[in-house]
Amino acid sequence: SSNGTGTPPNGLPAINGTWQEAETPTSPNLPHPTYQGTTWSSSGFPGPFYQIGFRRTMDVAGVLTIGGTDAYTDDTMEVFVNGTRVYARIPDSNSPLPAIINVAADDEVEVRYINLGFIGGYYFTLEAPGVDCSDLPEDGSTAPDGTTSATAYGNAPHLVGHAGTDIYLGTDVDTDASGVSSADAAGDSSDDDGISAFPALSVGDSTYSIPANNITATGTGTLHAWLDFNGNGILESTEYATVNVNAGVPTGSLDWTGQNTVSLTSTFVRFRFTSDSNIDASAPTGLASDGEVEDYQLPVATASDPNVLLVKRITGINGNNINNTGSTPVPLNTYNQDPTSPYDDNVLDGAASPKDTDKWPNTTSDTASTLLIGARDGGVTKPGDEIEYTIYFLSAGDEDAQNVQFCDRIPDGQTFIPDSFNNDATTTPDADGIIGQDLGIVVSHNGINGAYTNIGGDDEARFYPPGSGLPPACNLILTQTEHNGAIVVDLGNLPKADSAGSPVGSYGYVRFRAKVD
Repeated sequence: SSNGTGTPPNGLPAINGTWQEAETPTSPNLPHPTYQGTTWSSSGFPGPFYQIGFRRTMDVAGVLTIGGTDAYTDDTMEVFVNGTRVYARIPDSNSPLPAIINVAADDEVEVRYINLGFIGGYYFTLEAPGVDCSDLPEDGSTAPDGTTSATAYGNAPHLVGHAGTDIYLGTDVDTDASGVSSADAAGDSSDDDGISAFPALSVGDSTYSIPANNITATGTGTLHAWLDFNGNGILESTEYATVNVNAGVPTGSLDWTGQNTVSLTSTFVRFRFTSDSNIDASAPTGLASDGEVEDYQLPVATASDPNVLLVKRITGINGNNINNTGSTPVPLNTYNQDPTSPYDDNVLDGAASPKDTDKWPNTTSDTASTLLIGARDGGVTKPGDEIEYTIYFLSAGDEDAQNVQFCDRIPDGQTFIPDSFNNDATTTPDADGIIGQDLGIVVSHNGINGAYTNIGGDDEARFYPPGSGLPPACNLILTQTEHNGAIVVDLGNLPKADSAGSPVGSYGYVRFRAKVD
């Protein structure tokens, strides 16, 4: 066995330094106790034979090749890195030769070798290509959330420039003499060019996407990415996204969904592009055999996009929650999700303007809800029928919605009923309403079902009769042709929903009734 100080026939540089003897030869026919699966004597070769061990600490990272030349079918060995067996070969085991093992600087490598015949040996060579290092802040600096004592992003070196590899992000990759960690992830900025632009990440976001067109790469492999959404200074497997890259072309975008709502001023993101199958969601750190790592500090924009979502349903006809007028009964008290709308469920379908939500209370995915009940089509009606409309609202933006005014026009062919809730036991007359006035509007908000008069004033709800001037909130593109009046409610400030049903003031509904003409 070579001691690593010579030059092997393949011309690669041998390992620098001398391999130290790790242990004395074993007794004849005695397998090493860590060997698994068989014993040396069961291999069919007669003894006696001896095991010799070599151990050394690696000075630099590289690709360790064992058995590239002068290997015989009766040569047997095990290879351990930092105490973990990473390779084993016995005669007829079909273990590949040579053994090619990625090692990092300061790894302890041990080789346990036996020759079962008369001659044998291995060359141990270390190809030491350059290393591309990550530059996220490592242990010791404050994490983005400001509460964690220290970051723990760790280093993610990639071997670059060794034989048979041509895979990197951007236009090129350089090598680093040592770690380039920095507080702003700019220590290796000279070649961090794999992402041409970052879409805005804002406070309140729980999803994020980097389009394929923003990704530049050379070679074929997998692009792994971690975005520290919660800012705790750790790149977690739950904060992971990935996309395959074929001949430099990503097969899609990098997408994060279902994350903790970001509430930072900045955070960090790491990209690892490699063909190394050992890199996955659980490996934001550690050595990769090829490719490149790029780290970036990502600013988080202050929330500036309030948004109130509305869902309108028919919840009653003639005081009943089932319409039996037609040949087929129509239930009016069940959840009826509209497959053409992304906004009436808690499934994030990716709608961007207005942004989709998953914060409707008492709503499961797009399958069930005890809040968003009612029919989209109430079925057959006739003149004189009374139809109850309910419009659900949710403050689903990135910040609180200020001075919200709600308007809903009375549909064509119908007339507003001003006294629908005069004697409704499920509602409470608003304390600011004028006593003795008809109650034709219900506003459910902050856990209270309030009945309101139709004349405005202090109770903040009003019916505008047909032909009257309407406030700006009613100036929308209309599909109806008649001006039958409108319901207008001043909802005031609506806090943004932090989660489904929280805070309670982020959602509610407005209800009124109209008669078919």
